[in-house]
Amino acid sequence: MKNKILVIEDDRAISELLCMNLTIAGYETVAAYDGIEAQRLLLWNEDADLAVVDIMLPGRDGFALMEDFRAKNLPVIYLTAKDDVASKVKGLKLGAEDYMVKPFEMLELLAVSYTHLRAHETELHL
Repeated sequence: MKNKILVIEDDRAISELLCMNLTIAGYETVAAYDGIEAQRLLLWNEDADLAVVDIMLPGRDGFALMEDFRAKNLPVIYLTAKDDVASKVKGLKLGAEDYMVKPFEMLELLAVSYTHLRAHETELHL
């Protein structure tokens, strides 16, 4: 069974690049382009295993969405242009598993995604 990753990114070119690479790596992807759409996916019980989330989203930002991710026990990797330390600390304190800054290396994102999916599966089976 493939792991499903939510890709929440308002830049469609970046979203398509992420989805394409994650699909090639063997994951199923579901894209949302703003915070409201992402929240709807979560409310409609989208059964994802991980979310890759931009912070600066229209409608509802990635920080505001964290409450919804936590309610679904959904691990989050922030992938954002916000590179200041205060934002990194805020994202991690809110509960993100990781915080990556754009521009990013796709291979690093794939490795981080794999690591967090594996760790989360282990937690669920304990």
